[in-house]
Amino acid sequence: MNRSDALADFVEMTVTRFAKDQRFRFRLMAEADETPREAAHRVRLDATSKALRRIA
Repeated sequence: MNRSDALADFVEMTVTRFAKDQRFRFRLMAEADETPREAAHRVRLDATSKALRRIA
């Protein structure tokens, strides 16, 4: 692996980490505004989608 490959990998890793962090922050902000009923619905949907992914 040469320097440019290592640099490209580092930049890709940094951008990916930043994007994940941004999505996490947006999700936290959205969750702060939701009602308990909306939160329960979201949790149920998340659990269902994870279960479907495990089955598939």
